[in-house]
Amino acid sequence: MLKRRMLRTVIVVGLVIATLLGSASVASASPTSFSARAVHGGGSGAIGVALTGALSWSNRSVALTSVRLYTGSYEQAYVQIFPWNGNTPVTSVYLPSSGGLYKNDAVAGWWNLYTIPVDGSDYYGGITEIEIRVGDYQHRIVGVAVCKRAASSCTSYQE
Repeated sequence: MLKRRMLRTVIVVGLVIATLLGSASVASASPTSFSARAVHGGGSGAIGVALTGALSWSNRSVALTSVRLYTGSYEQAYVQIFPWNGNTPVTSVYLPSSGGLYKNDAVAGWWNLYTIPVDGSDYYGGITEIEIRVGDYQHRIVGVAVCKRAASSCTSYQE
């Protein structure tokens, strides 16, 4: 009788521990979203261009997902993505790929760029950092988001 109670107690305690360990989520330090914008007037005016989206980090690569580009009235924009493996640059991405510019006429609006894959599979350790730049072509201002895989968020600033 005593052995049964002890066995039952051990089983219950074991199940509780297994449940607690099994339901614990793994904390992911990698940033999951980004935002970069180029603002007129040294950062105090109207938004000229902006880029927002999510980040999906995989083993060695990263995908920019749900990417949206805002261009103000009569603005022209471009996007540059510079991935890094430590101090080594990985193949960059330029949008539009034709080398042109995204343009809006009298009405400001959003462009859906959807998913932009960035492949780091040829590099040991993969992509460790990504610099996302959105440029206002006429006003020569650039919004930048720097996202490090080991950080919990991206850093944004304007040049």
